Amino acid sequence: MASFAIGFQIVAAVGPDGERLGITALADVEIEHSWCGPIDRNRTGVPMAGPLPGCANIFFCVGFSGNGVGPSRLMGKVLASLVLEHDDEWSSSGLVRQPAPDFPPEPIRYVGGALVRRAVDRVDRLQQKGRVADPVTRWFADQRPAGLVIAKTKRAA
Repeated sequence: MASFAIGFQIVAAVGPDGERLGITALADVEIEHSWCGPIDRNRTGVPMAGPLPGCANIFFCVGFSGNGVGPSRLMGKVLASLVLEHDDEWSSSGLVRQPAPDFPPEPIRYVGGALVRRAVDRVDRLQQKGRVADPVTRWFADQRPAGLVIAKTKRAA
């Protein structure tokens, strides 16, 4: 068992079944702590804020896509401006918007999300073993949202 006491922390990824992912050079090093949590996603991968539809005095801020530390200060300014009813660059920024209504309805959305999550996990597990997933699994895994996606807009003809 190796021991590291040189003033920095080694971070390793741990899979859903407790298996170590990605850092084969540290295979014999004990992982002392593991942390993971839910990551909210939206279609663009860019945070959004605004009043909750039908509840003008309740505000939301979602869509950090796993990048919450950096945008939190910015979105705090946006939320403060909205709550205080200021008419400024924060309350009128492109980050103030409602979620797109074109996601599939439940339960289709839940089933689709579960299929994509399982496919991503399978692709990752197989890659760790030096194997390639089948085409159907890869197609489902490719449906996962990226951390930042350029929004597709329709151009006027």
